[in-house]
Amino acid sequence: MTLQDVAGYALSGAASLRLLLWLYGEAGTGEGTYSEILMTILGDLSETVSPKYLANDGDRERLGALIWGKRVAACAEAGNARLDAESLKTLSGGNRLSVRKLFSAWFDRYSWRIEEKHLPHAPSARTTYLLQVGQDGFTLLDAIRAYDTDPSLNILWERRAVQILRRVWEHHFERQAEACRWKEPGEWLPTGECVHSPYDPEAHFSDKRGVKWLGYKVHYTETCDQDGVHLIVDSETCFAEIPDVASTHAIQQKLAKKELCPQEHLVDAGYTDAELLVTSQQQQITLIGPMRVNSSWQAKAGQGYDLPHFSIDWDRQRATCPEGKSSTKWRPGKDAFGNEIIQLQFSRSDCSSCAARSLCTRAKSSPRHIVLHPREQHEALLWARQEEQSATWLARYHVRAGIEGTLSQGIRAFGLRRTRYVGLAKTALQHATVAAAINVVRVTAWLADTPRITTRTSRFASLCLTA
Repeated sequence: MTLQDVAGYALSGAASLRLLLWLYGEAGTGEGTYSEILMTILGDLSETVSPKYLANDGDRERLGALIWGKRVAACAEAGNARLDAESLKTLSGGNRLSVRKLFSAWFDRYSWRIEEKHLPHAPSARTTYLLQVGQDGFTLLDAIRAYDTDPSLNILWERRAVQILRRVWEHHFERQAEACRWKEPGEWLPTGECVHSPYDPEAHFSDKRGVKWLGYKVHYTETCDQDGVHLIVDSETCFAEIPDVASTHAIQQKLAKKELCPQEHLVDAGYTDAELLVTSQQQQITLIGPMRVNSSWQAKAGQGYDLPHFSIDWDRQRATCPEGKSSTKWRPGKDAFGNEIIQLQFSRSDCSSCAARSLCTRAKSSPRHIVLHPREQHEALLWARQEEQSATWLARYHVRAGIEGTLSQGIRAFGLRRTRYVGLAKTALQHATVAAAINVVRVTAWLADTPRITTRTSRFASLCLTA
């Protein structure tokens, strides 16, 4: 079994038990109502419980404490209020019959902590266990749905815990006529729509340059004046799967509200695109960062006619190729991501008889076509790609390297990569607090005339410098 398989089994088993308990932890609608809900749902699940668990009244009480005690621990792990056995006894109206209604099989499956050592070892046994967990979850959802027959009394189905359980099951299982099926990875929901952890539904999975994590993402913006203290002026926390480029505009908007708009905004390649070059300029901000590399085969080969070789006449809505031929079609539209584009196509007869065809297209018979951004974006992109090749641009951009030291300071000194809280809002507060702490440390050092630390040189490399 792979680590992914083990994690999947553990997630499913834990969610089935712990979300069940979380549901009961949230259903605090009064003692009578709680007892009625408890008896109805558990009564639908089973009519008997194995005698070996209920030998006498004392055993029943101990079983109730054991079952609920384990479930209370799960509730505590999920961030809900702790309920001891006495509290649960009060909530259920003191009726021990609620314990009798529990599945004895559920006790076997879910009374222990969900850990690798407790899972079946044989692959076939694991599959059986997994599918049983899935079926138990559907049984529970059916029981809750059946109880909420009156839409005006949806006291359970609309509960947050129930909806989390439903979303977890929708991600991992497919319901069939008499059983359920474990979904393959290709069938999973998009990462932004599924629940990766029942304890923190807002924590999403992401993968960036081979680093995988479950949680959130933070963007820090700091000042970079040469003669002043470098202070973090903005902290932007978002879901982990959101690409960096989607946060640039939001960061600039926040800076504008604080009246801290920079004249130059230095970012890495993940925060730039043609549209942002234009929108930043509209706010009197010069966005400085490497643009996405031209990925056409002509640019990669270093020969041929890529987009910069074409002359665009925006007023007449046509393009001219390096061989002097004009395009015949100009079609505005949108790409797969909803961005505005313009598609141009040249004449089939011109392209088929062109002596330079091999430098222009690899299509067997189709004519050359090109895709443009809107005019302002197209011109800004060409200018930026040309500008970043100059020595002046490289010198300006070199200042951005300081932010890497900020991230290192946040990670090493303040545990920036460890989320201490549950949910996006609380995690954002943690990130803002870390930023404030870094600022305090830096201001203190600045007032004490402590010089800013530069990039460290390893001892081995220092030997070369002194040789």
